[in-house]
Amino acid sequence: MKKHQISFDEAIERVKSCRRFVGPNRGFIAQLCLYEDMGWCIDRDYLGFRLFRLQISADQIQKAKILPQSCSDVIKPDPAKITVNPEPIVYRCKKCRKKERGSSKKKRKPVVLEREDFDAGPTNLDLVEPGLWLGNLTAATDLDNLESRKITHILTVDSCPLPRKITELSGITTKFIQVTDLPKEDLLSHFEEAYTFIQEGLKKGVVLVHW
Repeated sequence: MKKHQISFDEAIERVKSCRRFVGPNRGFIAQLCLYEDMGWCIDRDYLGFRLFRLQISADQIQKAKILPQSCSDVIKPDPAKITVNPEPIVYRCKKCRKKERGSSKKKRKPVVLEREDFDAGPTNLDLVEPGLWLGNLTAATDLDNLESRKITHILTVDSCPLPRKITELSGITTKFIQVTDLPKEDLLSHFEEAYTFIQEGLKKGVVLVHW
């Protein structure tokens, strides 16, 4: 849409003419239409975008009971409420005075799932325009398939990154955008970085978009 300055309806018809199965969920469709309304760019002052971000923030708060950092620009704290952060209670050994334990919990590193073992079925790969392929997980992890089509860049839009044999060993430039295939998922915020990666990849070689 952004590259050719076309509407969502025209873009979806172009993709359908190249790929048999095309079925974006209703949330993705709404975000693509909003992207078109903003002139194929992210306009943070556009009312529709502000309402969209407000809805995303509300959904996040309802689900996680906290305001994610990514939504801090949408909802501001109430200055009338005073937040008190007391110092954590620290317990020490009577003999050596070594710190034993405290009331504050240790921060855990986020767990990132990886697709080392999978069974994604047969290869599904379609050329949507010169140098740009759309494919499934099998297509994105088949080294022989990638080499035969001279693919140099892979954009993964999924809940899990590709296996290490692709991201580290194949010499292919990869980008991972972690999202889920749900109508309430915020995909719009990633449009610009995805577009930039694809365009830079097309200048240097062949791009595969996998989701």
